[in-house]
Amino acid sequence: MRRPRLTTLLAVTGVLLVLIGIALLASSPYAAFGWYDINDGSIPVEALGDLAVMTSRQYRGGQLATLGLVVVAGAVGYALGRRRR
Repeated sequence: MRRPRLTTLLAVTGVLLVLIGIALLASSPYAAFGWYDINDGSIPVEALGDLAVMTSRQYRGGQLATLGLVVVAGAVGYALGRRRR
């Protein structure tokens, strides 16, 4: 039985980190505090423009997804550079 290579384990770990990060980003509701919480509908959503308040859970999800992408890129780059011709 062949042992899994380190690059394969790193790539799988990176993909798992990306998936967990995306799940955290998608499952968290937007933050409701300050004047965002007391909006009674008199201020249309379009007035806020591109402003989006994120929770710390969403930040952590983004960080995990980014870290996963870096790990996958490193594993793929190492595997491509190490291959024998």
